[in-house]
Amino acid sequence: MTDFCKNTNHPTLLLASQELQDGIGQRQTVVRVLNATGEEIIQQSSKTDANILQEKLGSLNLRWQEVCKQLAERKKRLEEQKNILSEFQRDVNEFVLWLEEADNIASIPLEPGNEQQLKEKLEQVKLLAEELPLRQGILKQLNETGGTVLVSAPISPEEQDKLENKLKQTNLQWIKGADLIIDLLFTRTQDHYIHPGGDRLLPPLKIYIIIFLQFGAD
Repeated sequence: MTDFCKNTNHPTLLLASQELQDGIGQRQTVVRVLNATGEEIIQQSSKTDANILQEKLGSLNLRWQEVCKQLAERKKRLEEQKNILSEFQRDVNEFVLWLEEADNIASIPLEPGNEQQLKEKLEQVKLLAEELPLRQGILKQLNETGGTVLVSAPISPEEQDKLENKLKQTNLQWIKGADLIIDLLFTRTQDHYIHPGGDRLLPPLKIYIIIFLQFGAD
């Protein structure tokens, strides 16, 4: 028997699958009537005819059970895929929100001579910089999950393109935001790390971040 419930991620096939699922209750009633009617006929038939009819009813019931099983499995897979898609979209949105908040903090203009503002912004930027390795790992997971979701999610090609473009844009925004945070941290703190010979040193935090982003996330 052909498994018509596999590989049905295309929206048209998804609709057909849903219609079958919705109509299964009506078909179940028909199957019960057929069985009841068949049993009555069997009771009134010769042994030979009764055996033939019993065999046909048995075959019908087996096929019906297989259809119900496939539809139930398909419904379960669809629900799982929808949940994965929903979680993925939520995680991407949360990541984008963090990027926007980080960009807002990093983009606050400094007032010349305002040491208090400089200190406060430096602390905020340091906190953002300390989060970069964690956020790098989250983005890596989003990219891996996205590769699976874009192939298996029960969405239209248009929605797939939209989701793929959003993920690409998120990666570009991450590169820009991470570079801005690191460069800003270096710019604001480099005066505190002067080699005795007069050479400026990279802040230890920046060195750590650069090394981690290049090697630590693998």
